[in-house]
Parts: sequence; C-alpha cells; structure tokens
Amino acid sequence: MKNNIIAISLVFSSTLFSACQQNNIATESVQTSLKATNKNTFDVKKDFPHLKPEDNLIPVLPKQQWNLIFFDSIDRGFTLNINTDQSRITMSLNCSHSNEHPFFLLEDRDGVDVLTSKSDGFGEAEFILDQHSFMNPFQDTNSTQFEKFKTAFYQAKSFTVKIWLSDELSTQQNAKPVLSNEFHFNNRYAELLKTPSPACSAQN
Repeated sequence: MKNNIIAISLVFSSTLFSACQQNNIATESVQTSLKATNKNTFDVKKDFPHLKPEDNLIPVLPKQQWNLIFFDSIDRGFTLNINTDQSRITMSLNCSHSNEHPFFLLEDRDGVDVLTSKSDGFGEAEFILDQHSFMNPFQDTNSTQFEKFKTAFYQAKSFTVKIWLSDELSTQQNAKPVLSNEFHFNNRYAELLKTPSPACSAQN
C-alpha cells in the first residue's frame, strides 16, 4: 500500500501525522481557545509557535470539522478532518493543475494509512453523505458522478467512509464484499474543500 501513496502524503506523514511521542504541551488549553474562536484556518508557524517540528499537531487541532492548514514549505493549504478518536482524513476535491486529480488519504488514530484514492485493488471506499451513498466516487474524477458527489459533499452535515473488501474465502462467483471498517466524520466547514489543495494525485 505504501507504494500507492503520493509524495505529498509522505510529507504530511513526516510533518503532521506521525505518531511520535509528544512533548508536555498544554493541548487542552489550546483546543479550548481554538473552539472558542471557531477557527478553521491555520498557519502552523504563527498559530502554534510553541510546537517543535517533532511535535504531533493532531492533538491541538479542532476535531469534528474541516481545517485548512498551511506550512511554510507548502504554498497551498490542505484540508484535514479529525474525528474524536483522532482518526483523520485528508481530502482534495479541487486541484490547480490539469495534470492533477482529486485525492483522499484516510488514516487511523495512530497515523497508519488505512485507504487512499490510489489504493487500487486493496478495497472499495463507500462515502455516505447524510445517508446518501456514493460508491468509489474517486474512481473517475472527471465523471458527472464525481461532480454530483462534490455538490452533495459541500452540503452534507456528516459523512461516513466504509471500506469494503472482497471475500477471498468465498467459493461463490458473486460473493458479496465484506465490510472491513468504517469511519465517521462531522462535515462542518466543508466549503473549505472548494479551495485547491496540494493533496492531489499526479496520476488518475
């Protein structure tokens, strides 16, 4: 699966999502302050001056919403949604260049890659937007169906990502896929995903 992760995902994993040991930082007070201001856009250097490069940013970001994050080394902000259990998803629905394609990266609470839009053959992703199901919407990002998905996504209040795996032990030709896992997210500030993101794939 690691071979399917694009270079920008590796940058995120090394700077933001790594499950490194945290220093003793006042995460609770920082989170309280951010929630009080309804903040959703962050410049890492300016908003978190107390954090060192090796610190994990996940605990101090607001949960159950989309956050637009800027690093000095990245000229475009990327969007990140963190669940209450610290599982998270990075997603791009819009890209700046014609040779790029929308992309998502789903990680568990430990920062381990669970599924990406480029995980060919690993599993199928079902996105449920307010009970409206879209199966593998990132399979063809130039399709009308993907445009419908984007429109529905901006309007949804919550979404769930279900991961379906083929039942390799079944001897039946038309065996039904097996639900492997599912992740639930609040979709607050979904309009942030209208902003072009660096978390795009160079290949479709």
